[in-house]
This record gives sequence, structure tokens and C-alpha cells, in this order.
Amino acid sequence: ADFGHARIPGVLNEPWYQYGIFSIWYIPQNFVEMLYTPWKSISNFPYLVPTGFGGSIWWCSPFLFYLVRFGGERKLLKKTAWVAILLLTLLLWIHGNPGGWQFGYRYAIILLPWIFIILLENSPKKITKIEILAYIFSIFINGYATYLFFGTSYVQP
Repeated sequence: ADFGHARIPGVLNEPWYQYGIFSIWYIPQNFVEMLYTPWKSISNFPYLVPTGFGGSIWWCSPFLFYLVRFGGERKLLKKTAWVAILLLTLLLWIHGNPGGWQFGYRYAIILLPWIFIILLENSPKKITKIEILAYIFSIFINGYATYLFFGTSYVQP
């Protein structure tokens, strides 16, 4: 299906669209990019910097580990949210480009409403100190990556 993106002059000649804009051949690459790609290591300070072309959602937002926590009273709501996440993730993974110049897997932002439903449903009534630290670290790492992108020359295209 063409939604107009293929009509941009030269876009289908870009190397990441070698199988078209959408193809199952892109799933392994996007799987790795979204779930496993770490920051790159450099020999001097700050030693770790974002790659600029994606990166693991777990590194960008460590609070997401709380998605796999058991709990919650409305099991059907959680299951429905997980189905939505899995279907949307499949659609994201068949796209040829994991997102371009960015910190993290930016297309995953469409998963956030469903992620928040799960987090709200399986969270305890009182937030723990470890959770607070995970949220603070998530905010810090995003702020730090933004600084590295826009305030330094460490991350370059």
C-alpha cells in the first residue's frame, strides 16, 4: 500500500528501503534496534553516547521494565493493551527505516498510551523507592541524551 511516502523523489532509492517501504525483511533489524541496540562506546569522556539512529527502548526508558510486572485487577484491560502493543510493534518493525536521526526508537511513541494503561494497571497503590529511581533515571538519561545531541559534538550524523 502506498500512503504517499513512496512518491517522494528518490525515497525508494534509499538503502533502508531496498525491499520497499514495508516488508517482513525489516523485522530482524528493527527488532534488534528497538530492543537491543546500546549506546556506542567512545574512548574519551563521556564514554557512552547515543548512536543517533535509534537505540534500545530499555536504555532510553528503563522504567519500561515495569511493564512485565504482575498485578492489576483488570486482566482483560491489560491483555487488550498487550495485544495493541504487539500489533503496533509488528507494524513498526515491517517499516524499512527505524526512525532516522534520533535518540531511542522514536516510532515507539505510538505505543505509549498502551504502555501507560499497563503501567497504571499493574502498579502498586504506593510507588516504591526503586520505581522512583527508575523514573528519575529515565528522565535524566533523556535529558542527558538531548544535551549530547544539541549541546555537544559527540553525536553527529
